[in-house]
Amino acid sequence: MVGDRAPETPDTPPPAEFHQTSSLDVGIVLSGRIVLEMEDGTSAELSAGEAFAQLGTPHNWRNPYGVDAVIAVVMMGRDA
Repeated sequence: MVGDRAPETPDTPPPAEFHQTSSLDVGIVLSGRIVLEMEDGTSAELSAGEAFAQLGTPHNWRNPYGVDAVIAVVMMGRDA
């Protein structure tokens, strides 16, 4: 179990819901692995030490692995 849920498998379909922020989000994976999914159907697996940036794009995070993942994210506001 990961937290209070059963672990997903790498072939588990992604959830139908995506979210987005109006900020510039920059982060790094500190431990474990995560999958970043984009609304256009593309995805990327990120491992410890890999960074990412999001600029208001619809996306979803998931951890289909049996090990917890830790990410650090800085969200910076943007001028409208």
